[in-house]
Amino acid sequence: MSLRTKLLLILSAIVMGAAVSASMIVYFIACAELEQGAERRLRGEAVLLAELVQRRFDAELRKFEHWAAMPMVIRTALNYKDPELLSAFDHYFSTVITREPYSSIYLINRARQGGRPCKIAFLFFSSMI
Repeated sequence: MSLRTKLLLILSAIVMGAAVSASMIVYFIACAELEQGAERRLRGEAVLLAELVQRRFDAELRKFEHWAAMPMVIRTALNYKDPELLSAFDHYFSTVITREPYSSIYLINRARQGGRPCKIAFLFFSSMI
């Protein structure tokens, strides 16, 4: 084999090795960049979803606090054996159930005599989002 052929083979091997090395470096950098970009997008989506859920939760909490402060609800909780109050409570909240995402709404009197709660009812979500 002549010197020229040997030099051409060595040069070809160096060029191919450099091309493969450069391609691998570019590939790994691109993979890392794509992974970081995907992670940033997922973090952004997670933040948006968390804000959406928090806003929905806060809105539902305001509704519950509003209902809990209603005089009819307070009177019903304190006089839960009064059929007239129970009927008004049932009528009001049966209309609420038709327009809200709840399957049922109940009242719990936690301050009952004897320390045990008198379960008139409890709140149940049929869907949150």
